[in-house]
Amino acid sequence: MSNDTVLDDSTGARIRLARKKKGYSQVKVAALLQEIGVSIVPSYLSQMESGDKLPGLEVFIGLVRVLDTSADYLLMLSDSPCLQAAGTKPTTPQFSDEALEVALVVNDLSPDARELCLSMFRPVAEYDQRQKQVIKSLARMIPQENE
Repeated sequence: MSNDTVLDDSTGARIRLARKKKGYSQVKVAALLQEIGVSIVPSYLSQMESGDKLPGLEVFIGLVRVLDTSADYLLMLSDSPCLQAAGTKPTTPQFSDEALEVALVVNDLSPDARELCLSMFRPVAEYDQRQKQVIKSLARMIPQENE
């Protein structure tokens, strides 16, 4: 199996792989990003691909567009670089800009720091889910005008 078919373990490596699969140079990707209003220089793309820099949200979204790949793939939430076909239901949830930003930041952390972040996120997520359940239960108790 060639190195281009092995799924690397970083966002930068996946950006590089997606770029190479499209047959684009770093200069070409920078030019395509410029066409959609996202300004970067090829050296910045090189730094992203080598893992020295993480793309900002605007650049990340631009890369998804010009490389015709999924955000899930670049964030290593999916092993499939393909976008879903039009008219099909998403197989993964749609992520807000804030969620993508958190994923990009957490992705760059050491394994221990990632686990620490998750240990802080989990109780917050559990609390939020409980609050949503309470609100739904209370909403069912309120008589609706149409009833």
